[in-house]
Amino acid sequence: MISIEKLKEQDSELMDIWKGNYENEHNIKGVIKYDKKYWREKIMGCSNCQYWIINNGGIKIGVVDINHIDDDGCVLEYYIGDIHFRGRNITSSILWNMYNYLFHELKMKYAITVVSENDEKNLNTHLAMGCDIKGRFKENEHRNEKFNDMIYVLMKSEKWNNIKGGFDFEQISIEKI
Repeated sequence: MISIEKLKEQDSELMDIWKGNYENEHNIKGVIKYDKKYWREKIMGCSNCQYWIINNGGIKIGVVDINHIDDDGCVLEYYIGDIHFRGRNITSSILWNMYNYLFHELKMKYAITVVSENDEKNLNTHLAMGCDIKGRFKENEHRNEKFNDMIYVLMKSEKWNNIKGGFDFEQISIEKI
């Protein structure tokens, strides 16, 4: 059973490992250069963001966060850090549950996610969930020795309320912020 739990300071070391693996896996140079202590302090004390750990049967497998939170919406991000849990349709279930949480519990009006143009599976997951493409940052990511576009996908609460019943995903427990 999957649960989404508030990030604790001790989880930040696991996130450091996942960030390092991501950088190596995607051959990203200079994108994830940060001072770990500063980064930990920033996310633990952030007033307009919230981080959670994705837990699958007692195994911490990834992170989900919302940032740039305002009265109307947020940016939704997630990452499955444990490679053994990728490709198991976990992302769709997390998105479905996070949209419900954002739109019904937090009363937000929209959620934006930024997806690399090279991550077709992820982009297709968002489109299948009903997201609309709202924009594109040209050559915003440097991966595998070339620049790639980043695509902005948007889910609005009105649209979500009309389509959410068409999906059948496991209910995930989300620790409230």
